[in-house]
Amino acid sequence: MKSTFFETKRLILRPFKRTDYHSLLPIYSQPLEMRYIGKGALTPPQIWEYVNSAIIHYEKHNCGPMIVIDKASGELIGRGGHYYSDRTPYLQHGYVLKHKVWGKGLGTEVAKANLDIAFKELNQPVLVAYAMPENQASRHILNKIGMEYQGIISYAQTQYAYYSLSRAEYFANLALADKVA
Repeated sequence: MKSTFFETKRLILRPFKRTDYHSLLPIYSQPLEMRYIGKGALTPPQIWEYVNSAIIHYEKHNCGPMIVIDKASGELIGRGGHYYSDRTPYLQHGYVLKHKVWGKGLGTEVAKANLDIAFKELNQPVLVAYAMPENQASRHILNKIGMEYQGIISYAQTQYAYYSLSRAEYFANLALADKVA
């Protein structure tokens, strides 16, 4: 990977640090923010375990979940990035943001950054994403950034809408967007 620090117009993405734990508590412990993430809100020990696992994942794979910081305020507002799991052989991406920033296009901004990092920096052949079928906001964003719906899968006794995008499709979409612009 060329960099561990990424910027978008309004956001900074960087690897986790253990000191992020306290800033993540108000996100990962909230049922509203976590209703479509895994098994829902986490306890403080589970959040600490997640922070450590994100750090270990990044060290092992040179990519992983990343902290999302609002450039204007300097506030940690969520998590974005990529990770490997036993669901798929491909790198998958996702994000979770504080409720107070929903509806401002930041989810789309993080998702687009995830694509750029996966294909431009990490040279991935395919990137995948999962969303709970009822999570219409995330599914809308996945469609908006060009990921293709592949169907519903079952994993860990939960149903997920499965999306994917190949490297070739990503670059074809960029070329098309440049022609239109």
